[in-house]
Amino acid sequence: MKAPFSLGRFVFFASCLSIFIWLMARCSTVYPETPFVTGKMFPAVSGEDLNGEEIDISSSYWSSNSRPTVVLVGYEQDSQFDCDRWILGILQLGTPVNLIELPTIPGLIPRMISGTIDSGMRSGIPSEDWGAVVTLYGESATDVMSFLGNNKASNAYVNLVDNSGEILWSHHRGYSASLALELDALVRSIPGPLD
Repeated sequence: MKAPFSLGRFVFFASCLSIFIWLMARCSTVYPETPFVTGKMFPAVSGEDLNGEEIDISSSYWSSNSRPTVVLVGYEQDSQFDCDRWILGILQLGTPVNLIELPTIPGLIPRMISGTIDSGMRSGIPSEDWGAVVTLYGESATDVMSFLGNNKASNAYVNLVDNSGEILWSHHRGYSASLALELDALVRSIPGPLD
């Protein structure tokens, strides 16, 4: 008579559980905050916008912009509220910048279901804004997380990047109207075309 639960089955299920736990740990690594990213170059990464186009965010991306770019990095769905407030504040002030939102989702499992995740984002974002949302998965996501930190994952990580890729200003402690005004003043003080 065969035992209802054999040693072979136990080893198989224990192995599967170990792999699952390892994968989940890879998805939830906490990187300490990088206190001084101002003056550093934003990491070169690539992702796909919600239109399905591959976007390389590197020196050629930055140099193609005549205006500085506000890069909004979000690690969790909760950070979308923060991103929305920053976008609204920037638009209300008429700050002459480009805007790009980088949902940043590391790990193997999210990469495997990226189509479902992106489809969910498309359902909540008007199609005219899809080109400004570039989702980072895998190594690109890890590069951004390890560079900026992610210990305040529910906040947006807001960075002003010039056309060389240098971070001129950074904030990640939640939306602040006074800091939106500070960002606007900084952008307007940058010499060069801001049309």
